[in-house]
Amino acid sequence: MIRTIVTALFLVVAVAAVGNAQPYLLYINEFMADNDSVIVDPGGDYDDWLEIYNGGSQALNLEGMYLTDDFGEPTQWEFPDVTIEPGGFLLVWCDEDQGDPGIHTNFKLSRDGEEIGFYDTDGSTIIDTITFGSQQTDISYGRETDGSPAWIFFSESTPGYSNGQQTDPPPLYLNEFMASNESIVTDPQGEYEDWIEIYNSADSAINLEGMHLTDDFGEPLQWTFPDVTIDPYGYLMVWCDNDEGDEGIHTNFKLSDDGEEIGFYGAAGGIIDTITFGTQGTDVSYGREHDGQFPWIFFEDPTPGGPNSPTGVDENADGLPSEFKLGDNYPNPFNAATTISFDLPYECYVNLTVFNILGQEIAVLEDGYHDAGFFKTTWNADDSPSGVYFYRLKTDGFDDIRKMILLK
Repeated sequence: MIRTIVTALFLVVAVAAVGNAQPYLLYINEFMADNDSVIVDPGGDYDDWLEIYNGGSQALNLEGMYLTDDFGEPTQWEFPDVTIEPGGFLLVWCDEDQGDPGIHTNFKLSRDGEEIGFYDTDGSTIIDTITFGSQQTDISYGRETDGSPAWIFFSESTPGYSNGQQTDPPPLYLNEFMASNESIVTDPQGEYEDWIEIYNSADSAINLEGMHLTDDFGEPLQWTFPDVTIDPYGYLMVWCDNDEGDEGIHTNFKLSDDGEEIGFYGAAGGIIDTITFGTQGTDVSYGREHDGQFPWIFFEDPTPGGPNSPTGVDENADGLPSEFKLGDNYPNPFNAATTISFDLPYECYVNLTVFNILGQEIAVLEDGYHDAGFFKTTWNADDSPSGVYFYRLKTDGFDDIRKMILLK
């Protein structure tokens, strides 16, 4: 993937403690002061964010440390009980919404330029600071490589991942879960426990060792996956029963049927997938309508360890869609490639085309007859510039258009 780097044209001051006596190898590593379409917080909002990087060899707990956007008020906002692993990252949402799930400050960032201070628990010892100038929409500003002194603009930001190279989250999804399981499926011990299903949308196996699950966005590294692999287009059942000693994959937390949150994080703390949910019914699961896709729906006939196909909603008795549908592309916004899903209730001629904002045809992804079923296709946009694009599905009696954003 190609990342465009724009060198800063204004003076930046990024200062650790005097005499290079920084108490920890913690850094303000990257931030975005005008996030319009790059990444959503756990509540689904596009908010300002900053990323903290732990460059040390030990896990560090940030509880009691401080962040501020005013050097005159160093104790403006205090970190909760949250830990960063060695070489790991923590996303902090700067949106004044402290009641939301996740880590949220009581201040926002200014795209006109200001300052960010990171202070130790005494409220005066500097861990890291930066003073910055005017910022652009959906462009982040960060260290050229993690923890390095040089700051640059990133037109392809890397929230929760290394600045040294572009690293996309793995194509893994929280696909379905059940927070009140009384009679649907048992774990290897024969017990009806809460469960989460992970889906691998890639055409190659993925090992999850070192990745994390949590039911508390404030503790993203709450539970760590052992050495376990998901096959291509496969599923993994994770039992949320606080019985880690049992046979199988068991977390150190349970799910609440009153509603809470589930976070899926990479080994270094970057976000892979999250969901915040409300009250759940007994023996009713909540999952993606189709594997890896939006929206989320309730399943009265859960599908643990298998494809998500909502019985009696948009599927016939023979397992085929009951209506045409063009799905949202994922990821969106995206860089280089994105996946588009569509459903066909019967065999028909299909035309799926990508065009730009001027209405010019860019790519033809499908053009021919298809059997009935659920389908996915990928648009590789390596040769196309950043911008807004549209994709259109035309079949016998069906015509739908969706928007997508390419960011390089």
